[in-house]
Amino acid sequence: AILLRYLAGYAVANSVSDFGVSKGSCYKAIWETTEAIRLCRQLRFKFPKTEPELSAAADTFLKNGAKIKGVVGAIDGILIKIREPSRKDTLDQRSYHSGKGFFGLNVQAVVDGNKRVTYLSVQTPG
Repeated sequence: AILLRYLAGYAVANSVSDFGVSKGSCYKAIWETTEAIRLCRQLRFKFPKTEPELSAAADTFLKNGAKIKGVVGAIDGILIKIREPSRKDTLDQRSYHSGKGFFGLNVQAVVDGNKRVTYLSVQTPG
């Protein structure tokens, strides 16, 4: 619950008072839960690579209403607004300034025919 509230934008101080735990315990819970999710093999993204996997992925799209044969993923992206990065964060602050007039980080995702994420990238500046 602490991690979910933190990811939703709640301040750690709210969890301290609501759950009656220390600030350090909150950060420890956030870290340990995040690590457990990161290490869970069943939650890893898996983009199809072999011929049978690609064929199965394309079949799933067709079964779910795709009009084009051979589709194995649908991609979309968004530019997430961020604060201006400091020199400590990056040597190339200008690369994070987008054509939209603010600093940002590009997020791209691919989903399969069942709308499950198979690929995620959060590494390209604005």
